[in-house]
Amino acid sequence: MKPSYKEELIYLNKLIAQGEHQQLDFKFAITDSRKIARSLVAFANTDGGTLLVGVKDNGKIAGVRSEEEIYMVDAAASMYCKPEIKFKLRLWEPEKDKQVLEVVVEADQKKMWKAQADDGQWKVWLRYLDQNIVAGNVWEKAWKKKQSTNSKTIVFNKHEQLVFSHLNVKAQYTIEEIVKLTELKSTAAEDIISDFIALGLMEMHPREHGMTFSVKQKLNL
Repeated sequence: MKPSYKEELIYLNKLIAQGEHQQLDFKFAITDSRKIARSLVAFANTDGGTLLVGVKDNGKIAGVRSEEEIYMVDAAASMYCKPEIKFKLRLWEPEKDKQVLEVVVEADQKKMWKAQADDGQWKVWLRYLDQNIVAGNVWEKAWKKKQSTNSKTIVFNKHEQLVFSHLNVKAQYTIEEIVKLTELKSTAAEDIISDFIALGLMEMHPREHGMTFSVKQKLNL
């Protein structure tokens, strides 16, 4: 049985009461479709999520001009997401003359979703807590290797051994710290770490200002 209108409004109020988190984002209004595309892409690349347009960061309902906002979301998904993002829309009216637009995006980690950064470059975005962050080169390389049908094997030469010899279990390192410790070039370090991640030997940890990486267990090399 379809829930009543009152029950649906209770659902919306409970959703707003959660505050912003990894699967929920509030937008007072949409002024830039490119920035909205980052939220859509970040949800698709991570755990999926809901965008509520017409809600302030503090959870107060501001309302939206529904037709204009829907157009902006459509533009974000079709023009500023690669590939185009599919989403579900729902328009709510929790207060008289105030509408809230709900945009729901499902997670789909079988594809690599991209949106434009401020410099115009197309980048992969992830959702971390209540922020959209750029995934970075290692994430992209590891994702491609995980999708590859080639046998996932690796030869431990001196560079691979060098990485493992310098990294401690449970400690987390940025790519810059790994490069400094090993004295490898950035591209070489990225290739090695992405190999280890694809094989399940290392893990990625999203952070507000980028990724960190850790060894899952020490190997006897």
